Amino acid sequence: GDDCESGYYDCEGVCDGDAVEDACGDCGGDATDTCPYYNVSLEWTGVSQLTIFQPSITTLEVGDEIGIFDDNALLNSGDCSSQMGSALVGAGVWAGSQLEVTSIHAVDLSQFGGPILPGATEGNTMSLKVWNVAEEMEYDVTYSFESGSGTFDGLFTAINNISFAPPCEDDD
Repeated sequence: GDDCESGYYDCEGVCDGDAVEDACGDCGGDATDTCPYYNVSLEWTGVSQLTIFQPSITTLEVGDEIGIFDDNALLNSGDCSSQMGSALVGAGVWAGSQLEVTSIHAVDLSQFGGPILPGATEGNTMSLKVWNVAEEMEYDVTYSFESGSGTFDGLFTAINNISFAPPCEDDD
């Protein structure tokens, strides 16, 4: 039976515990107001791709966040509806040095009776957005790469330059 007389459980499931969710929604976290702008909500699928942001990038400031998007990612999970759309598949915070970000790839094992898991779709082009922390503004950016293809190909891409476009509008 249930041994918790009060019936109160904290966010860690401890009877009469004192763990609470912080401002970012993390149980037991210590964040006050510095939650990440880009928060990847996809579950890990076991298939991924590495994107390396090289120290030669001079257009980012320490604390800026990078979001890796697939604009035609597999969005649905578990059913066979093949819903496609934009998805944040990887994210990281620039610290002024090499940054390695892992992007989550979609997995479709339905032909073997297995699951369909959302994520980036093989062969699609990576798109990047940057959250400029000082301006509190999101930008669409373009990039150049030293190696790789700039697509979700299961290998890796090493990005050596990021160029900013005008700020994103809030229409999407």
